[in-house]
Amino acid sequence: MQLDTVLKVGSLAFSVAQDDHVRELFSMVHKGARRRGLIGVMPPPQSQAGAPKPASAPAKKPEAPIPFAPEPKPAAPVASGADLSKLLNGQNAKKLLGVAGQIGQMLMK
Repeated sequence: MQLDTVLKVGSLAFSVAQDDHVRELFSMVHKGARRRGLIGVMPPPQSQAGAPKPASAPAKKPEAPIPFAPEPKPAAPVASGADLSKLLNGQNAKKLLGVAGQIGQMLMK
């Protein structure tokens, strides 16, 4: 790639990252992932082996399940005799290459 293309793409990515709507979206996604346990929560620091534990510490209740959490869906059965010849043909390959070429030209401008 040319240097000016790299600079344009970098400045575009930086301006998109600075947008308030994008920042709000990423913070919502990050909080949701943390709440669902997709992003590991840092474990509490380990106490020293010789340090006594306070006896008056309240017992922790087990965490309740997340309300409105998505239920796991059963996997859809895969058809073993799927006929892909309708999709994998020369005409569709030409269309795909044409679209890829147009995208490449747009990036090079």
